[in-house]
Amino acid sequence: MLKPGKTTLFRSLALLAVAMPAAAAAQITDDGLLHEAVGAPDNWHLSGSVRARYEAIDGQFREEAVNRDRVLALRTTLLAEYDAGPVRLGAEFHDACAYLQRRGSSVGTDVVNALEFSQYYAQGDLGEALGSGSTSYLKAGRMTMQLGSERLVARQGFRTSVTSFTGLRLTREGEDGREFVAFWTLPAVRLPTGTTAIRRNRPQWDRENTDL
Repeated sequence: MLKPGKTTLFRSLALLAVAMPAAAAAQITDDGLLHEAVGAPDNWHLSGSVRARYEAIDGQFREEAVNRDRVLALRTTLLAEYDAGPVRLGAEFHDACAYLQRRGSSVGTDVVNALEFSQYYAQGDLGEALGSGSTSYLKAGRMTMQLGSERLVARQGFRTSVTSFTGLRLTREGEDGREFVAFWTLPAVRLPTGTTAIRRNRPQWDRENTDL
C-alpha cells in the first residue's frame, strides 16, 4: 500500500480549504462561494471544486494488472477569469492524485495528473463581425471543450483527470439559437506515463505535439 507523502497531503488540504464542492460533471464556469468568500470584483470570475472518490475492483480484466485493486482518487480544481471588456483572460489549475492503490495497479493518467494547468487562454469578443445579429468570439491557448454528444470532444466528468486542447477555437452564435464552432487544436498528452511516477503522483507538465 502506498502512503501519501506529507507534501502531497498538505497540498490537497490547502486547496480543499478554499475550494467549494461541485458535482462531478459540473463545468467550472459560474461564480460561486469562492468568488463571494474572497470578495472578488464583478470583472473577476473565481470558482473551484474538490472531489474525493474511492473505487475497488475484484477480478481484474487487464492481464498485466493486479487482480484486486483499490484507489482513493482526489481531484481539486481552481478557475480564475478576468473580464477586460473585449478580451477575457483565464486559467484553470487542477490536481488529480491517487492513493492506496496496490503495486501493479491499472491506475494511469486517466486518474493521475498532478499539479497541472488544464486551461490558460485569451478570448476576444468579435461582436457582429460574422453577421448582423450574431455574437462571435475567438479563443486561443489551452482549453477544455464539449461538443455535441461529447463522444469525440468532451470534458469528462467521471474521470479524475481533465482532457485539454491547445490551439484556436472560433464560435459564432446566431439569433436563431444555432451555433457554429470551428477549431484547430492539439490534444494535450497527459504526463507522466511511467508506472512509478504515476504511483507517486509525480508532477510533470503535459505537452502537445504535432502527431495528434
